[in-house]
Amino acid sequence: MTTLTHIAVGAVIAKAVLAGHKIQADPTIVYAVSILFSHLPDFTQPLIFLRYRVRKSHHLYSMYHKPIFWLALYAALQLTLPHALWNTIAVYANIALIAVGVHFLLDSFGPFRGVVWFSPILKKELYFVKLQEEPTSGREFIKAYAKTVVHKVQFLIIAGCLLYLLKKPV
Repeated sequence: MTTLTHIAVGAVIAKAVLAGHKIQADPTIVYAVSILFSHLPDFTQPLIFLRYRVRKSHHLYSMYHKPIFWLALYAALQLTLPHALWNTIAVYANIALIAVGVHFLLDSFGPFRGVVWFSPILKKELYFVKLQEEPTSGREFIKAYAKTVVHKVQFLIIAGCLLYLLKKPV
């Protein structure tokens, strides 16, 4: 999935959390955390894409694109932060973890790569659509991606997110 899709879904997560739960949290911070963390696993992607000219290396080598990294970070924060501080940020940490999880779920629908959900234990990529051969250059990648069904479905996801975000609360 693309950056715009991750950001739109992150905004929907924030609105849903604020609308559906009576949480003690600043709505601005909830939106910021949700949108930021919905795309954060991909933050190294442009660097790797430019360096290797092959997008697949991002998913294989970046520790930030492995669910175990985010679970370990969450657990480390929970275990090491003072109790009072953890209680202050717990709601935001939970939202961040949900946003990151949804990021990986969306990426599992990618046309060229899945997600290595259980790395480093199991190195197999898991995916929900039939994978196509991945192009080796950035230009070829963009052309091939634009022809996939996943690319078209993203527009429906983004449109649905926008409709939900523009809907007035009941």
